[in-house]
Amino acid sequence: MREEKPLLARPMKKLASDLPVIDELTRKMTAAWRKGSQQNGQGSCTLMTCSCKVAVPWAMFLIGEHAEFYTSALCIHSIAYHRDEISQKDLEKVRNFPFEGEDPREGELKKPDGGPWALGWFRRKENSK
Repeated sequence: MREEKPLLARPMKKLASDLPVIDELTRKMTAAWRKGSQQNGQGSCTLMTCSCKVAVPWAMFLIGEHAEFYTSALCIHSIAYHRDEISQKDLEKVRNFPFEGEDPREGELKKPDGGPWALGWFRRKENSK
């Protein structure tokens, strides 16, 4: 039995950067997220909250070429706004995704501005059309 490994599956601990980093790594994570599949937590009332006050319902998603990693709905936010907290090892895993990068949408970035961010991820498949 294959065991999935965590990748950007935890909330960050430091404040977010003022501007998101939108580069190859952010775009690859966005593509992986869009191709991923939710594994549990749908409809959960429990929130996962980042240090910068961005919150999403708790749920885990499988991502990667062979669904070998699990992550949270904060994965794109984390790589864009908390890059300095992500290990080089995890950045290398993202770099090695075979996906063509895709630009993240505002709702996927979850800007830490106190805006309407909490539940926007539920429509990620619908909004990708």
